[in-house]
Amino acid sequence: MKPALFFAIALAAALPARGAAPAFDPNVDHYVWSLASLYPNEKAWEEERRQILEAASRVGRLEQTMARSAADLADALDEISALRTRATKMTIFGELAFNLDARSVEARRQFDVGTAIVTSVESAIAFVPTKVIGIGEARVAEWLGAEPHLDRHRPRLMRILREAPHTLAPREQSLVESMARWPHLSADVRDELEEADLGWPVAPGADGNPVRIGSGTIRQLPAESRPDAARALMKRLRSLENLYGLLYTRRIDADLTIARHRNFPEGIDAEWFLRDGFPPGSAAVVVSEARRHLSLLHRYLALRARALGRPRNAYADIYLPAPDEGQSFSIADALSLAIDASAPLGAEYEARLRERIRAGWMHLPPWPQKRGIFEVFPALGGWHPLMLTSFRPSYRGARQITGALTDLMKDGDVPADRQPDSRDDPPVYGNGIIYVGDMLFDDLVRSRASSPRIRIADSIHALDLLWGNYFQPALMAELDAKVQRLVMDGKPPDGAAISKLYRELLGEYAGPAAVEDDFGAEWMTYAVTFYSYEHQFWAAAVAAGAAIVEKIQAGDADGVRAVTGVFGRGDSDRSYLLLRGVGIDLASPEGYAPLFRRMESLVRTLEADLDPIVK
Repeated sequence: MKPALFFAIALAAALPARGAAPAFDPNVDHYVWSLASLYPNEKAWEEERRQILEAASRVGRLEQTMARSAADLADALDEISALRTRATKMTIFGELAFNLDARSVEARRQFDVGTAIVTSVESAIAFVPTKVIGIGEARVAEWLGAEPHLDRHRPRLMRILREAPHTLAPREQSLVESMARWPHLSADVRDELEEADLGWPVAPGADGNPVRIGSGTIRQLPAESRPDAARALMKRLRSLENLYGLLYTRRIDADLTIARHRNFPEGIDAEWFLRDGFPPGSAAVVVSEARRHLSLLHRYLALRARALGRPRNAYADIYLPAPDEGQSFSIADALSLAIDASAPLGAEYEARLRERIRAGWMHLPPWPQKRGIFEVFPALGGWHPLMLTSFRPSYRGARQITGALTDLMKDGDVPADRQPDSRDDPPVYGNGIIYVGDMLFDDLVRSRASSPRIRIADSIHALDLLWGNYFQPALMAELDAKVQRLVMDGKPPDGAAISKLYRELLGEYAGPAAVEDDFGAEWMTYAVTFYSYEHQFWAAAVAAGAAIVEKIQAGDADGVRAVTGVFGRGDSDRSYLLLRGVGIDLASPEGYAPLFRRMESLVRTLEADLDPIVK
């Protein structure tokens, strides 16, 4: 079946009625949506673009009226929010089009236009924070109590007031907003390098056809060939490291420049505060807690090598997948497991989940022209969230469906009057909810293991989730901090120096595992590094997920509430305060304790299962 491209006709979304068990369509090509549901044709898209830019050119008039009264403020914020929503919808459309067919020139244009239009709108409304701050915290609180229509803007108002020390005068704020895409240039260039014919190594894929080895394609290779493929990729990257180093340090320099304009001393704390409300030093807590628990990581990496039957504990073997022990999951299996894994969240949640699986909100076929992304795009403006991924019938693929559906539910459950008006979502909380679904899936599947060998495989999957989403991002956060310090000191390192720094860190994190020098190039395989500091949030997010799951399994009502009753309900839309509201403080070491309790329990289970088998 051909994919639903740009303005394709939607495929049928209705699924068979559910009987005693969730009977889902076994054909993954059934689970699609159409971009035509956003704009019916290209003419409509072009007209909407024109109208958004025209509205953005007029929105400045609100600067003169919005602070006169509570009603005027509510009216102004309504208009601004509607404009943001329309621009964000165009951004999402461009991202979806590009991710459905990365080879399409038209889709690339839609992506570029869509991401640029949000920058234009944010620049046009840069006067808003100054006007709200000028009204004053006391009067804003008074107006919120007097004007019910203003309540839907409460999170935005509270955030503006919290960010007041980092808010500039309107003209300067507008200039900084217009610079938002500047740091992303490095990521765009890096993506183009990956697509260019630069002599990338090639290896036979699982189907026998040649696969160009890159950071996103190693999983397409037969399992046993992946360590050698990774070695070949590292050697090729070493010859490009100075180019990649320039992209990395220039991105850091761009973020530093913007951060200093916003009255921050450096870029990492600026990113954590402005993106997610975290106090200074929060990123350093991620690193210090990873460092404190390296011995636990070393235990796991040694056990992993034993479980995979490797003759020595070599870091390259981290590229070997966890054994599936014959486990294969169809899309129907994966959706049924997602339903079962949701049981701790309650019967009402489970019923809503069944409905949304049937609602046509997912695009799952692994079509070759789709980019290898996994994302849930938020509900906004009366619209519903959309999931985009390429389902594979593996443990990892099935788990990803449960995590994505948990996130989809989070967005779908936001009250209609509190739907977001931008893609500026809280990354730690949002990703944390995905990890909640992942961990509930891991625990369910492991509890059903029919033999110690299958339980060993399932334990490795569960532990790899923590290695890949906590320790690896923590390692990169250390590298970020070191390179940022050198850039700030006027000593930006070249690519070879960055590879040396990374290799030293990797040796400490991998511990007794033998690390070949060429793996110093591995930092170049992390695409997000060239885009922002966002990869650092994944470490905090998986810790949030572990803390929420621990609460759910302990019968703590805050655990379920963290998933179903926090986002879009209170005074804040930033992760730090959302999680504080359910008793999780990720600015302190205590917030990470559940993650390491979970890891310790999994390691002990793996040790107990391995001992009789290995002996």
